[in-house]
Amino acid sequence: RWFTSLGSVCVNHRNQQSRKLTQNMQPSPVRALCALTLLFGAVSGANQVTHAGSATVTCMLGGGAPDPRWTIPSETQDAALTDMILAQAREVPPAATTLMGFSGFRIELKSSTEASHFSSARKLSGQFSYSVEKDTVQTLYAYIEDEQLIASLTESGESAGVLSDAVVQHIQERTHYCAQPNGAAPSPSGCANAQLLPVAPAGAVPDDDCDIPIVGPDSWKEIVYAPKDDDCGGFVTYQGDNNCYAYANDIVTNTFPQPGRGSGHKWTVNTCEDMKRGSISDGLTWIGTELPTYSAGPDNGHFVALYIWPDTNFHWARMDASGDYKSADMDDALRWSHKPGGTEVRDVDNDGNAIYDPSVANLAPWSEFCGYFTTVPSEVTIN
Repeated sequence: RWFTSLGSVCVNHRNQQSRKLTQNMQPSPVRALCALTLLFGAVSGANQVTHAGSATVTCMLGGGAPDPRWTIPSETQDAALTDMILAQAREVPPAATTLMGFSGFRIELKSSTEASHFSSARKLSGQFSYSVEKDTVQTLYAYIEDEQLIASLTESGESAGVLSDAVVQHIQERTHYCAQPNGAAPSPSGCANAQLLPVAPAGAVPDDDCDIPIVGPDSWKEIVYAPKDDDCGGFVTYQGDNNCYAYANDIVTNTFPQPGRGSGHKWTVNTCEDMKRGSISDGLTWIGTELPTYSAGPDNGHFVALYIWPDTNFHWARMDASGDYKSADMDDALRWSHKPGGTEVRDVDNDGNAIYDPSVANLAPWSEFCGYFTTVPSEVTIN
């Protein structure tokens, strides 16, 4: 009885921590006791785990390309890994922060039997129903501080051939530095200065004038930083279906567009040159590596910037003509904003700093700055 009550306390404590930055989470007697409670529950109930279904795992990177994803079939699923997931993973997604790159794993557990029994740790805590109907999918999240679970899932993705060496190294660095109580600078992952993003207000409800694709204005003077209103609020309402390339071009496509795909010449190699080729094919215009200003034009279109995470992924940002930050000296005050993958739109870099010069902004692990383009929303073809 007391053990069941303690399990419930532990879940409440864990959920209260879910909106805090990992590096600010200090060890506590409660967390230590909870760890022992959940471990005891997982061990004592290990022989009760008969989850006979598949597990689909997504590595949450927030890049321009879709996040790596793989399925662990039921016949090859490791019972120990399954029980670790059920004992340690959370029902609440990690809090959104300014830090780009790896933020954890999303795990979708699908039951293939009528009564799949989960670990006793979940049963004790009252967080999980002990039996579920056939084909029920439970979505859980592995946080960066769940180091053992993160390591096991990373090994699974590596074995499946889905996670590259560059991604594995990034996950290991992020986990090592950000999961520590004082995950402080300097670190390759930049944890120390990360900040929580404010909870985004709901996007506007699309009306009859907001059919997909929603195409933004051609005039750079109308490109504003206002996520809940921009393109009928589409980058908030359809956040997960639109990435950095959609946001940079100011077009809500709901297709997670890729450079070159709209024109039939999708990128094939993750390099500046290949992304440049695909983007030009879509109708963007290359203008070079010098920071552009609107004092010299263009008459139509707006500026966008391209980055590469070597051997992994791409990212885009756009220059906004106005926003809450606008000052009298327009060219000096113009700021850039971006949307990492299917995550929230933001107007700051990893450190929470405003972006005035994309070439020096901290957007690691997208560390290679490629250069600038112009795009005219009504004239480009992205998909």
